Amino acid sequence: MVTRRPGSSTTSELDGITGSSLHQTIKSVDQLIETFKATTGAPGVSACISIGGAIIYSKGFGLADVEQGVSVSPQTKFRIASISKSFTSLLTGRLIDQARLDLNADIRTYLPDFSPKTLEGKSSPISMKHLLSHTSGVRDYYKAGEEKKTDMCPEEMLITKAYDSAHDSLAIFRDDALIHLPGEDYLYSSHGYVVAAAVIEAIVANTHPPKPLFERPARLKEVLDINEKKDTGTKLSNDSKSGSLFKQLFAFLGLHNTCLDEPNAVIPFRASCLSFRLMPAALNIFQYLIPRPYRREKSNGCLANTPWVDNSYKWSGGGILSTAPDLIQMANHVAGIYLGQYEGMENLAVVSRKTLVNFLWSPVCGTVQGSWLPGGLYGLGWFVARRSTAPSDKARSLNQPDRLYVGHTGGAVGFTSILLLSLPICMEQMCQSAPSLVQISQLPPICVAILVNQEGAHGIGSLAIQIVETLTGALLASNISNNWTSLSSITAKAAH
Repeated sequence: MVTRRPGSSTTSELDGITGSSLHQTIKSVDQLIETFKATTGAPGVSACISIGGAIIYSKGFGLADVEQGVSVSPQTKFRIASISKSFTSLLTGRLIDQARLDLNADIRTYLPDFSPKTLEGKSSPISMKHLLSHTSGVRDYYKAGEEKKTDMCPEEMLITKAYDSAHDSLAIFRDDALIHLPGEDYLYSSHGYVVAAAVIEAIVANTHPPKPLFERPARLKEVLDINEKKDTGTKLSNDSKSGSLFKQLFAFLGLHNTCLDEPNAVIPFRASCLSFRLMPAALNIFQYLIPRPYRREKSNGCLANTPWVDNSYKWSGGGILSTAPDLIQMANHVAGIYLGQYEGMENLAVVSRKTLVNFLWSPVCGTVQGSWLPGGLYGLGWFVARRSTAPSDKARSLNQPDRLYVGHTGGAVGFTSILLLSLPICMEQMCQSAPSLVQISQLPPICVAILVNQEGAHGIGSLAIQIVETLTGALLASNISNNWTSLSSITAKAAH
């Protein structure tokens, strides 16, 4: 079993297998990140990589705070933006495993006060599957018919009001028309994830007798205690609000450097966010001097601080802070579930393999993932693709293995992020006693997390793919395929 202090940078576990080739690979990764940083002008970057569950790379580049000259370290917390949706996906999977949620049921079963219609007055049942796959028709930051502004953040990304729960946040768009009928089209929508979180809150709050999502009372007691405060605006109990549920999830996964983006809280190692902006002489500079000492933003032109925002309305869609090593720890956990490493210890897995593969990672027809990953589709809070569809600078030989790519990208005020998992393609083969997993590719899981404190850092997806391809080539050259399982640190004991 491999254990490691989070944030440390070491390659010793792989040295005996790959020799000097790993060190050369690490240099190549450094060069890729440095080139990306220089090309985008990003102030700071944090990157972490694991192979077979072992962290082999964890490093910070540049500055977390330009004004104070604070360097990025592996402990630096960034807004992970839409990678938050993958955490919401895990909460949903938890409810599926507990038989408390039907993905295809009309959400009015759980949330009777949310029933939007199209501009033409048409309505149709919305399901959690619709919400989590961005096919619900619930708008994103622009209302139906409203012109999109490409040169600045949508106003609703700059909300400064604090919200007590996801249910309260519905007030932002509750009365707005659907863009299309549920299931008829794909429209990426963080607001859809607010609705999903409100459904989760309602299910937890209305389960009688009360049943916690996570049966780990000793470990979670502190998390629940610190959330005890007077209710404001809803009848939800404190421990059924989405903020509390996310904190319980972080505790279950052992993510000690992951938290909610609470703007008024003092959060150790929070990165500042900067934005490149064209700043004409008439610009009111004071909008960039709002006290926000741990943020940055980027747009175009010159470096400037981003506006102060409160993301409490969208914990579920883009309101989480984390470190690159913590994201890799989460990635290793779900990779372990996928590879069947929790068989016989399912209570230690955040979701079951059946739920992960058949629901959360099952691509939904008609969804898209943008130009950086051709052929990729969206599941429920995760993008899903095959390595054979991803772009590469080098032509692949026919004998190189296909792989499963899952993960998420993110863009927030002042930040850009990606989490990418490259996994063996596993199929279930029926045995006399029970199904067993057969790996078509024997290469180990490769997980990459990259966090940037700059808005709109284009090319982060291509960077992650380049890193995965570089590592894949090194592993193939080192003939590691038959030995990697000894490196795994995602056994249940290591994860907990």
